Amino acid sequence: EALQGAVFELQDAEGKVIESGLTTDVSGKLAIDQLKPGNYQLVETKAPTGYELDSTPIKFEVKKGQTEAVQVSMTNELTRGGVILTKTDNVSGEALQGAVFELQDVEGKVIESGLTTDVSGKIAVSDLTPGNYQLVETKAPTGYELDSTPIKVEVKKGQTEAVQVSMTNTLTKGGFVLTKTDDKTGEALQGAVFELQDTDGKVLQSGLTTDASGKIAVSDLTPGNYQLVETKAPTGYELDSTPIKFEVKKGQTEAVQLAMTNELSKGDVILTKTDNVSGETLQGAVFELQDAEDKVIESGLTTDVSGKLAIDQLKPGNYQLV
Repeated sequence: EALQGAVFELQDAEGKVIESGLTTDVSGKLAIDQLKPGNYQLVETKAPTGYELDSTPIKFEVKKGQTEAVQVSMTNELTRGGVILTKTDNVSGEALQGAVFELQDVEGKVIESGLTTDVSGKIAVSDLTPGNYQLVETKAPTGYELDSTPIKVEVKKGQTEAVQVSMTNTLTKGGFVLTKTDDKTGEALQGAVFELQDTDGKVLQSGLTTDASGKIAVSDLTPGNYQLVETKAPTGYELDSTPIKFEVKKGQTEAVQLAMTNELSKGDVILTKTDNVSGETLQGAVFELQDAEDKVIESGLTTDVSGKLAIDQLKPGNYQLV
């Protein structure tokens, strides 16, 4: 199975970090280009959800005049004991981020709460005492119906792998779900703000903001024609105010699914701040922009809810963020 969400560092042959935060995508891949000829290594710094970390360096060489990318591969082993849940769309099979669960014993006593599916649609709980448990969904992914049916799990004595369970969600009836992504990488974009309007441009709802999974959802709309207009782009991206038109039909049994991409702003720098273990984006980190001689150009630059800060209109040259 392709494993999304593994994080790597690119190092030189001596172990000096060249690039960090390289994360495998939904196909389990990451790609690096524009490397000078030489010897390098990739080192895993965070394993995919529910898997054991393997920090053995993967060594490779980029040769002069190379016409194809070097292909390397790596596997991870499932964490021993515990449970892994994978959450997907019941029709498309798409991994669903942002579903929240409680881990309970068989009597319904809460052992752990706030367990949230990540970008790969997974949550993992390890080192459980042998016994019977259940996982109960307390919050559905954006745009999906809550399903609070308990998922029962047994952890056996001497278990050498995590129990794997899966669950699907159904799209909310009526309304719409919009998914916002980067036009090149397909990365989900948090923090885009929209207005819901009627066909005459009259604002019905404002301040609709994409969440960590890049989605916004509105349900129970009266049948008719609507449009979504972006009023604020995600951090570091160009605003695209072209209306997205859609129709809610009478008797509609599923939400209308809409998609939209944004292009990165030209000539900018974007910094993304994350937790070194969970990969969670971190709001509220404050930076200074300095020139190469440590002279402060701009201060008080603060990462937003998506863990990002962006600076535009920079002249060509060398800078540093501290």
